[in-house]
Amino acid sequence: CITVSSRGACTKWSGNKETEYQSIRNGHELEAPTHLPKQDLKLKQWKTCALVGRNPIVTLAENGGVIDQHAAVWRFNLNTPSGARKYVGHKTNVRVLNEDSSHKAFDTEFKEVANASWYPNEHERWMRDVKNSNKKRLPEEWIMWNVRSNRYVSKLAEVYKPYSQRVIAPEFVDWMLEVYFAIMADLEQIGLGPFSCEVDKLLTGTHALFMSAMTCEQTNVFGISYMGVSTEELSKNEQPASTNSTLNKWEFDGYLLRLLHLAGRVSICTRDDSSIKKKDLLNKGEKKKN
Repeated sequence: CITVSSRGACTKWSGNKETEYQSIRNGHELEAPTHLPKQDLKLKQWKTCALVGRNPIVTLAENGGVIDQHAAVWRFNLNTPSGARKYVGHKTNVRVLNEDSSHKAFDTEFKEVANASWYPNEHERWMRDVKNSNKKRLPEEWIMWNVRSNRYVSKLAEVYKPYSQRVIAPEFVDWMLEVYFAIMADLEQIGLGPFSCEVDKLLTGTHALFMSAMTCEQTNVFGISYMGVSTEELSKNEQPASTNSTLNKWEFDGYLLRLLHLAGRVSICTRDDSSIKKKDLLNKGEKKKN
């Protein structure tokens, strides 16, 4: 199972080793997700997939048209093509969300007490961009990987009708964590690293990378650094990173992305150009926004 479904063999939602214990330990009550799709995603469901990040390196090439030609385009959290379509395309089929983004999508409609770390009215603007980027109301798959997002699923399913609300399956999380840390250990044995194991949860992009590798015959990656530099470190003018948790360092994930590329499981389609200074990329991004 990749995601939890309301029928069949993939109905189990509890047992997420990545986020469930941590949530209970922190005093959060967990709810069973409702209004889930009847069936799970399928292995090799799409022939070609574009995994699109918003690292500033995405502006090194105008790949928007190429991205939109894929059978499915994956994006992270509330990232939208707004203002950068010639670089990142306009199409979205799958959106992988962390707890913070699913909370923001919920709060936009139901006005809970906003998180103190949020910029005032910022998430409402992001959700307007999300909806405006899909004016034809085409279906999308929204996949939430943190069990704390379960409580938002039913309401999001009611309000955002074209979007199927999904929850990652615990058995997929078990497999992903086993593979992730096994590869980390192997790389350390040959002298790379050491990498930090003090990570409370993996990055949203890493979840998307594993899921797309299973559901797509070919995954092509755009706008994601493979040189060990995270979007949060490189791009201070993009959407702010959550400071509520111990964020995973991108160094190992960069190695993982390169290994998957060499193994033929994904193709890296945006060049990480080390000759371009970070400030020049940031300045370019700011000019495009203005």
